Amino acid sequence: MHVRHSPQGAAGGAPEKPKKLQVIPGTSSSIVVLWGKPSADDEVDHYFVYMENEDREDTTDVHYFVWEGLTACKNYTVGVRAVSAQGDVSEPALGEAVTEIEDSLIPIMNKKSRQHVSSTASPALQNLHVVSFTSTFIMLTWDNPDTLCDIDRFSITWASQQSVRREVQAHSNILTISPLMPNTTYNITIAASNCAGVGPVASITQTTASDSLPVMPRMINSIFSQPAAHHRISSPKESAPLPSRAPSDERRRGW
Repeated sequence: MHVRHSPQGAAGGAPEKPKKLQVIPGTSSSIVVLWGKPSADDEVDHYFVYMENEDREDTTDVHYFVWEGLTACKNYTVGVRAVSAQGDVSEPALGEAVTEIEDSLIPIMNKKSRQHVSSTASPALQNLHVVSFTSTFIMLTWDNPDTLCDIDRFSITWASQQSVRREVQAHSNILTISPLMPNTTYNITIAASNCAGVGPVASITQTTASDSLPVMPRMINSIFSQPAAHHRISSPKESAPLPSRAPSDERRRGW
């Protein structure tokens, strides 16, 4: 790779900007940048490549570049400008990609690899369960998935056979969905999202109550799973009488 100094010229009689820019995740610490030749490639002396909001820039005289030493599971925006022999600089071609978590190197020149599907999306969340529900709401909670990437949000959808599907976004792992219809079964799905995409869906089904009194399934199950002696309350009639105290031998003898 032939490297030159960063361009200093101003746009004016500048070459055409690079075409069909593609930014492809390579590994957890690298991404690959590809672009096509301009219609008048002979006007281009070299290309100036850089990263927005990063102290990274370089030049190349070929139509690809590999950025290395990057942070895992991070979104990067890359720019490429064509530079003429006189120092005139084209408008930038911009693209972005997210680095992987694991090292899954993509063949640089394989055209099929350009349609890459990232494997860094969040895994499915765990322990989804209903905390409480009434005739008009259902309260849910779950454990966050084990992922190296920060969770951006949770996408929650719900619907019954009689209702239209609804969707909301949440940023914590507890949520109350409402208003709902009494005595109606709802299918609820939740998926976590990070910078790399949406993870697998977790689902649960719950039927709302017929009245407005709240029901807490976990608490009820916890109480009735205990041995009877732990939660049995005796009435006063069931209490054993206190034993009477017999006079001592000394009192009977008049001592």
